Amino acid sequence: RFSKTVAIYNELTVLQIVAGSLSLNRLLKALRVVLNKHEVLRTYLFFNNEEGTLKQFVTNDHQTFTYGEEKILEDEDDLVRIVNQTTTNPNLFDLSNGRVFHCQILRHQNFVNKSDSNGLITEFDIVLIAFHHVAFEILCFVCLIE
Repeated sequence: RFSKTVAIYNELTVLQIVAGSLSLNRLLKALRVVLNKHEVLRTYLFFNNEEGTLKQFVTNDHQTFTYGEEKILEDEDDLVRIVNQTTTNPNLFDLSNGRVFHCQILRHQNFVNKSDSNGLITEFDIVLIAFHHVAFEILCFVCLIE
């Protein structure tokens, strides 16, 4: 359950662009607005061994948030592999520095040259969004009571 080699609670959403295009710049600005609004998405926890206390701090990392490494998909098997790796990656998040949110662009190999050069994600591109389970659960609770 608390393995350092496999994460089993990462929450993942995979969104495929089915029509039109989306500016990478605008999407990044929108993500930063969401990170700014929800402190839980930029919160880190510090355990003080001497005092035996757990403290919560909120970072301003949303101002410099950027996408994870862009990847090229050769086929649907690549997508399944990347989704599986992201879901189980124990190093994707780090509660000790507030890294609880991840966004990555996946491009289909056959369509890379169109969208890549003009800062857009277009049809067949995929936006992969992941949350650390703690942040996801708190965010869901906050959204329910708002």
